[in-house]
Amino acid sequence: MALPKIGKIFLWLAGITVTLIGLTVLVITLLLGRIVKAGVNTYGPQITGTTVELADADVSLFGGSATLSGLRIGNPSGWGDGDLASLGHIRLNLAPMSLLGETIVIEDLDIEAPVFRYEAKSGTSNVAELLAHVEKAIGAVGGHGSAPPPDAPAEETGEAASTLIAIGHLGLRGGKVTVVLTDRTIEATLPDIDMRDLGSPDQGLTPGQLSMQISKRVMTDIATVAAKALVQQQVEKSIGGKLRGLLGGD
Repeated sequence: MALPKIGKIFLWLAGITVTLIGLTVLVITLLLGRIVKAGVNTYGPQITGTTVELADADVSLFGGSATLSGLRIGNPSGWGDGDLASLGHIRLNLAPMSLLGETIVIEDLDIEAPVFRYEAKSGTSNVAELLAHVEKAIGAVGGHGSAPPPDAPAEETGEAASTLIAIGHLGLRGGKVTVVLTDRTIEATLPDIDMRDLGSPDQGLTPGQLSMQISKRVMTDIATVAAKALVQQQVEKSIGGKLRGLLGGD
């Protein structure tokens, strides 16, 4: 049975509506990648006090996934040339429906092949200086002189509840670190990092709280690896000197 004319018009309008919605989502998805990239490049330097550049961001609204490529964080002023960190590829999967709630739930966040540069002099380091600036910047946003404790509710930090985030699992794989000291440079491999339950859907963390938890864990591991590498090199140098002495070498 043929549809009445009004029915055909309704189907035609519905088809156009669905098509427009699809095109809108496609455009939003394409633009969202640019928005993420622009946001990182704009606000990153304000938090770290250094150059921050993100080369590319690929975001899928329907799939609840995103891939960030070429994220570079520069060295603080007064330190060596080059980047303090180059994070390679960052992949995350989130619960799409959580975008409509108060807490954005990231189910998995994986960082592949990050490269760090650790420089030490005069009892401090570039990593310590960067972390101090991050803590100060986050404290200023929260209205406090220092960063709030991880379990402090969002209302006490002055940050909007709409920016709460929870991460089920964060993984860092294949990390490398270059340790630069006054008289030597050491290359070392970072241990893989796994962090779980950073916040929850019912009690998310502010971006500031989340940044501090992750930064402190990663930076602590970098400092530990740097110290071990330095001790190992000193031991090898000492043993080598003793062997040369026994063998009559110079």
